Amino acid sequence: MPGINDTTSSVKAIFSLDVITASLALLLLVVAAVIVLTRIKNGHIRSFTRSSDTGPLRTTLSTHLCLIPALFCLAVAYAMQSAIVALQVNSQLPTSITAAFAYHYADGDSDASSGQTISILTFTQQLAAILFTFFLTAAVWLHSNNLTTNGTNVNSPSKLSVIWNALILTAILAFGLAAWGQGLSVRGSGQNAMSFPDTITDDRITRILFIVFRCVVIFTSTSVSIEVLRNYLNLKSNGTPGVGLEQVPIHH
Repeated sequence: MPGINDTTSSVKAIFSLDVITASLALLLLVVAAVIVLTRIKNGHIRSFTRSSDTGPLRTTLSTHLCLIPALFCLAVAYAMQSAIVALQVNSQLPTSITAAFAYHYADGDSDASSGQTISILTFTQQLAAILFTFFLTAAVWLHSNNLTTNGTNVNSPSKLSVIWNALILTAILAFGLAAWGQGLSVRGSGQNAMSFPDTITDDRITRILFIVFRCVVIFTSTSVSIEVLRNYLNLKSNGTPGVGLEQVPIHH
């Protein structure tokens, strides 16, 4: 049975990138968790200065509540992807690169005995990827607005921004989970169970939902990026010098 060392350099590169990404995500998760736990243990979670004595003070707690799950989901997604590639190589199956694309390298007869395991891993990987996208986008949006509030002494985001971003973030979850659930319903069972990429290829409804999900992700990422840029320009123009990222010593 072939292993990673016996396959092509392209497949080795794919596997190495998956392992490296999973390892880095796990390392960052540990670092983020240690920072939060240390601050909680010391009796505070605040890491930004006030822009005035009476101004609002936002903490990093909301950012960390989204960032830590995002890093966890990223680590899980790429750990699953590493296992998927290893099993696909052993079974001489096309090697997955993304949920919608596989690298075809095997010319011989493939072994489908690990089909059920690969199916479970791909659906786990895709669920983690959907949740990662949601949590990371939310973390970026929250952190940008928290910095703006602390730096300009003006509450941010606005009610309109909260409603709009809540809607588009909900759309990420709704269409992502809809595509995932539809794929799960048609994947089959046993050794003939399809992987998530196969359900995208073979099932029209899953494919449509997944395409809509990816379009929503692109649209939401663009929208959040524009708001982050506006917040940065606002902070640069109206922010109080010396505030924002500077940490404040807390005396007990």
